Amino acid sequence: VVFASPIFLKEKLTSKQLICSLCSILGMMFVSGIFETGFKNLFELVGVFLALSAALLYAGVIIMNKKMTEVGDYEKTLFQLSSAGITIIPYTLFFENVELNQIDIKTVILILVLGLVHTGLAYTLYFASLKTVKAQTVAIYSYIDPIFAVLLSVIVLKGKMSIFEIIGCIIILSATLISEIDFNIKKVRSK
Repeated sequence: VVFASPIFLKEKLTSKQLICSLCSILGMMFVSGIFETGFKNLFELVGVFLALSAALLYAGVIIMNKKMTEVGDYEKTLFQLSSAGITIIPYTLFFENVELNQIDIKTVILILVLGLVHTGLAYTLYFASLKTVKAQTVAIYSYIDPIFAVLLSVIVLKGKMSIFEIIGCIIILSATLISEIDFNIKKVRSK
């Protein structure tokens, strides 16, 4: 998104944003554990390829939503969640071991709450914020997600953070903070 926004959204890419984005990617590599374990087999490389593909699709979502100013937030959310459902349901039915006769009303209700409330509400708020926030800022803030995942695994699942994960979290948080600080002293003095 940081690299595509100057092309598709005409947003200016500053050297600070570029450096902070690259630092966030480095921090993400630390958090992912790639520096600890490396690649042990072909399936892990496939996982990296799929993760990069997902990142490109996520960038497409951000760019498209910034460009679609005439479409409402609810409509964007409905379209994108419906598209995801249309993609995931057949995949799950064909490739996963799902027995339809074991799905009960509680499971259906929990899936609906997860889809409508946790995902639908979050996406609606997310798409609404895209109207006022630069795409590059959204991209850098998205690196905070893995930090929460690691912290929740420590708090809820009683996992342990490795030194690499700690370093990655610090790099990501620092890059996010620095990307949002205005270091223009002349501008501050004139106010």
